[in-house]
Amino acid sequence: MSNFEKLAPMFAGSANSLKSFEAWTMGIKEIDAVLRKVLPSIESIHIGGCNHPSKDFILGELSNAPRLQFINLNGDTDTGGTTRKAFAEALNREDSFPSLRKLSYPGEKGTYKTGRGRNVRVHEYENVGAKELETAAKKKGVWAELVSRDLEYKVEGAQRRAGFAAMGRRGYW
Repeated sequence: MSNFEKLAPMFAGSANSLKSFEAWTMGIKEIDAVLRKVLPSIESIHIGGCNHPSKDFILGELSNAPRLQFINLNGDTDTGGTTRKAFAEALNREDSFPSLRKLSYPGEKGTYKTGRGRNVRVHEYENVGAKELETAAKKKGVWAELVSRDLEYKVEGAQRRAGFAAMGRRGYW
């Protein structure tokens, strides 16, 4: 059982009332269990981090959400482009996404920097499936928006932990 399956009961009564869902997640599991509870009423989904809906969930359930108008896939990890490819495949179907108006997704390529001082390193990444997703969205009449993922600076783990420790010493929590 994933952590999302444990969290899903928290949204059990939200099937007819929740309009927007936003999550920034860390991990490698799929977020299907949480989204499944809110599909009847959800209008906007913003997903960031490493977790995304599975291909089967996108093709079978998410693409049939009656009120879903906005999807933002602003995540760091999409292994092999499976999420983008699944969205492109779903958008190519005639009866999918009846209310969808806008789809935001990261660009095809980008860079980010890590390190400090003389140790700054530039890393490149590639998002497979971005062009297929854009083509499918335009064919469906959905506004496809490119989300900038070029980070000027990405804090490394040790620096982030040091910052949290300093905040704790200063009484932020």
